[in-house]
Amino acid sequence: MKKILIVLIGLVMVTGCGCSKKEISKEEQTIRGEKNTNKGVIEDKVYDGLTFTNTSLTTIEGKTTLITLVENKTNSDYNLEYFDILMKDKDGNIIETLLGYLGDTIKKGETKRIKSSTDKDVSSVVKIEYEVKK
Repeated sequence: MKKILIVLIGLVMVTGCGCSKKEISKEEQTIRGEKNTNKGVIEDKVYDGLTFTNTSLTTIEGKTTLITLVENKTNSDYNLEYFDILMKDKDGNIIETLLGYLGDTIKKGETKRIKSSTDKDVSSVVKIEYEVKK
């Protein structure tokens, strides 16, 4: 009986390095949108023991996205259901309310990231307030 040895040679062809056309993530696209830098929007805030920091509000193609970090600076775990993110105009009128959800509990010293968005262009917001719902 004859034994046949088959040798397969693979050829891999690489075309281009992808360097010139970098794909941009959705978050990077949002960051490249119109940023709202009003002090009442981006300043750090404390509500009921939770600290809201590093807030950004951007609008791109009519969609507005809020990103903020929420830290529990209390001495115990914090139980909550959700909180409202109130977006106000220069006259103090609420022009949009977003829902913020962190899970049922944010542990003592823990920081969580919130990302909320609306299909509404609320780039005219001059102040953001938070209402914690327990």
